[in-house]
Amino acid sequence: MKKGESSHFELAPQAVLFKLANLEAADSVAWSDKEFAMLQERLLNEEFRAKVLQQGSVGNPGALFLFSGKGSEVSLAQELAWQGIGRMTGVERTTPFPMTFLEPGRSYHVYLAFYSSPLSCWLQLADQTGTLDDINSRVQQMCEAPLKNLPLSKIKCGTLCVAYANEHGAYYRAVVSEVQREQCTVTYVDYGNTEVKLFHEVFAIDPCLTDVNAQALLCSLRGTGLTSDELDRYMSSETLFAQVEKITAAGVHVVQLYEATGPVPTNPIPQPASGPIATEANQHFKPLQFDVGPQQPVCISHVEDEGTFHCQLVHNRHQLDELMVELQSFYARRSAPATSLQNGNAVIAMNGKENCYYRAEILSTLGSHGVRVKYVDVGDTGTVPAANVLLIDQRHLRLPSQAICCQLDGADVFAPGTVAALLRE
Repeated sequence: MKKGESSHFELAPQAVLFKLANLEAADSVAWSDKEFAMLQERLLNEEFRAKVLQQGSVGNPGALFLFSGKGSEVSLAQELAWQGIGRMTGVERTTPFPMTFLEPGRSYHVYLAFYSSPLSCWLQLADQTGTLDDINSRVQQMCEAPLKNLPLSKIKCGTLCVAYANEHGAYYRAVVSEVQREQCTVTYVDYGNTEVKLFHEVFAIDPCLTDVNAQALLCSLRGTGLTSDELDRYMSSETLFAQVEKITAAGVHVVQLYEATGPVPTNPIPQPASGPIATEANQHFKPLQFDVGPQQPVCISHVEDEGTFHCQLVHNRHQLDELMVELQSFYARRSAPATSLQNGNAVIAMNGKENCYYRAEILSTLGSHGVRVKYVDVGDTGTVPAANVLLIDQRHLRLPSQAICCQLDGADVFAPGTVAALLRE
């Protein structure tokens, strides 16, 4: 993960999920490793013309044609199929669950149904609870009869279905949002959460249940100023107000939340906090635990001149990305200077050049020259003014430090600087 300006974390997601309209894996189920590698090589970092066939919805990618050359009428799907990457299909227009779009400038009573981060939250309209109860009742009635498994050829991104939500203990309407070898990820369109299911755990849906709007609205919270603990608290609250600022091209509602303390929205969420952060001095980060022996997918985050380097485990990247979003909003509102600058202490350091907050460990104090720190999730070090060293809240100690210090086996036979140069490439 690269460092970035804190303002970058306030931008709503810019990537829109699409699929090629008439191309599928050769076996009609899942892309082979070879096909996937060839697809990546052909698609990434290239510029295409696009003709949108269908806009996406919650958990359901849109569909489009891609054309590679100026004026070319040969679609990329045709080109790939000729090269043996997948196979052509008929142009299939899947019918997603209808979506509700709110009016910008208006406020609505809502429930917070689910979130993955402040940039990806799902809200339900409070005045539609009767509709949601009716949908769920009809789904449970449908499931009283023997359910029909979806044929393997139908399990693809965008397929509407019914699946058993383990978290809630009930069957819900869903859409297939990702397909792997023997399993798929489904998104519950009335709540927003996802689960991984084996193919035999995904069932055909009664067509009469596909005409009612998806009840979960994908939203991005203005300012991303809520922590995970605060979002958890609001998930259990009665109702909130959501004032819609705009709807992005990807169909995401950008909203400002308010506490529902009266008939109109008055108290914006989050509130500016006052007073110091409650935390204890002399806190330390937990070391990252991982299996020694099996190969691990990693990314290199920092390289030292002598050839040692730090890397991060790829499967932890999502947690770290969410933590970084939370750090920027939390400490911008609640900064309190660290009272203890002892070596080894866990703190938050604000990098003035990048205007970004990082978890850090104190290496040494340099008097008027500042404090030497190590950024524990990246691996590099820096000197920051003492005023930029802040108390760390205990919740931000839960995730172990993510940067693992490494050295290549046998690297000592190479000339000084050779390994570092290769790693930086």
